[in-house]
Amino acid sequence: MTVFWLTLLTAISLPMGAAGAEDGSSPDTGIPFELEAHRVFVNVNIGESESIRLFLDTGLTYPGIFLFHKEWIDKLDLPERMEVLVPGAGDEEPSRAVMADSVDLLIGDTVLPLQWVVISLSERTQTFPSEGIIGGTLFNDFSVEVDYAAMRMRLHDPDSFSAGPGWTTLPIELKRGIPWLDASASVVGEDDQPLRVYVDLADDIPLTLLTGADRRFTEPAEGEVEYLGTGLSGDIHGKFGKVARLQVGPFTLEGVRTAFAPAATRSKQDGADAILGNGLLERFHVVFDYRGGQLLLKPNAMFEKPFE
Repeated sequence: MTVFWLTLLTAISLPMGAAGAEDGSSPDTGIPFELEAHRVFVNVNIGESESIRLFLDTGLTYPGIFLFHKEWIDKLDLPERMEVLVPGAGDEEPSRAVMADSVDLLIGDTVLPLQWVVISLSERTQTFPSEGIIGGTLFNDFSVEVDYAAMRMRLHDPDSFSAGPGWTTLPIELKRGIPWLDASASVVGEDDQPLRVYVDLADDIPLTLLTGADRRFTEPAEGEVEYLGTGLSGDIHGKFGKVARLQVGPFTLEGVRTAFAPAATRSKQDGADAILGNGLLERFHVVFDYRGGQLLLKPNAMFEKPFE
């Protein structure tokens, strides 16, 4: 088969109106999800197949899904396939996968037509406990509301979406399909340092500071190097610590659990100082509005909870 490069940067019936209770919707409206290990899991149907459980990933930027286990090649009645290479976090070679396009997906009552289904051939991903990820196909075409209190995701028409009162709006920039924003942090009590960060919903760690010879941050002198996770290109190691204070817009979070990880293996994103994971975002009611260039936040009941 011809081999193509596919970039993985770690992704109709439309409800209308403002996000959450401001549009009069019940807390039970929307697509139910489960929060497990600080990740948002939703059920997706592939064509006429059985439902498959995937988690949200802002690093998956293409219109479709990525499945970790090659057994899905035989399970799914997919159209003609091609082989692709998928780079990701880690310090090893990109993973191989097969891809089919023009596949219809169903999430809740919403049909997502003409999607890519990419299935990993890497032995590394065969041991992953979850089935796969979904991202860009939702974030690029909808204003995506993630209501952690109600455990519901709501897909809004971005052309008619309005936030309603009570939200804090932060500007975001999309770089290679990933949302970036400005923040600041005080690592050990010094003055706040500005941070250029991007959001990785697949990451359970609240904050990761990227280290290296050409970076502003270094790993703590104390503590042992630990396993932080596995990307599509290998394992990632670093040290855990805390930052004294993290400022995201007007919101101040103290004692934030933080990983210090080498940029060379943890991130493929030039210019990033840090990564915000779902371990932090889950403390808010959130709307990702890519077309509006904004991230909307409201603290929820978890906001004041101390970081473990």
